[in-house]
Amino acid sequence: MQTDYIEAEKYAFEKLCNVPNTYQVGSTYFDRNTNTCKISKKACEFKSGQSIFSQSGFDGNGNSIKQRYKNDLRRGKFWSAYPPEQLIWKAVENGREGCGRSNSMIYNFCEHPKKRLGGKQKSGITDTDLKMDYVISQGKETCAIPNSYCKAKGVSYDSGKQKCVVPYNQKVGEFFGGTTLSRLVRSGKRAPSDKRLKKDLKVVKKDMLAPGIHFYSYYWNDYAVGMFNLPQTIQLGFIAQELPKDMVITDLNGIIYINLESSNPLTKYLKMCMNIIKMLGV
Repeated sequence: MQTDYIEAEKYAFEKLCNVPNTYQVGSTYFDRNTNTCKISKKACEFKSGQSIFSQSGFDGNGNSIKQRYKNDLRRGKFWSAYPPEQLIWKAVENGREGCGRSNSMIYNFCEHPKKRLGGKQKSGITDTDLKMDYVISQGKETCAIPNSYCKAKGVSYDSGKQKCVVPYNQKVGEFFGGTTLSRLVRSGKRAPSDKRLKKDLKVVKKDMLAPGIHFYSYYWNDYAVGMFNLPQTIQLGFIAQELPKDMVITDLNGIIYINLESSNPLTKYLKMCMNIIKMLGV
């Protein structure tokens, strides 16, 4: 009799465990080894916005969401009785991974810069311009520097360690060149275009941007390849010496770059040409 009662209880519990699946298929499952109802990894991910159990506690601006069921026709009835929490799949016990509550403070700090320290900016500490990625690394919640930030700084991104790194050949070039302007080249804010960095120059189209500003085909010379890690294949572009002074920048070694942030009207057309060249894969 006792055995029958236990089996009946397990059966009823398993049926109850199945109820959330009517709102989201595959959200829960009954573990017969432990006789417990568990939330699946799929239903534990709040960032997808699709989970019946797990939803972000903040809106797109980092403001706390108090109630959400009133505006959700599909899941609102379930949420009115069982409000969703901000859950995440992470290390929960003895290194074992499972569904647990997310640290909402870490999430908001990573994803919503303007909310750090109550919106009070601390230059160099909270850096309100840098939006970081909220990630789970080795089962733990943390902030990761995004690839886009490293690219904007002209350095590489280590996806394994989720941090910015300066490649060895770039370090060598910066050391012997005595400048870190190569980082601005990699970031897309500067373009090395000094005539002295090029060889085998040939005019492709005369006066392309304006009278005296021609369009060339060329190859980077050995110094350019070594200093800036530039390709050895044929290139298309302009010569910095032919551009207006407000469209170029000169580094400490006298090398001239195109300033892609210049306010000169010609910069817009120059960038359009460079984008076309990039699309062509040259």
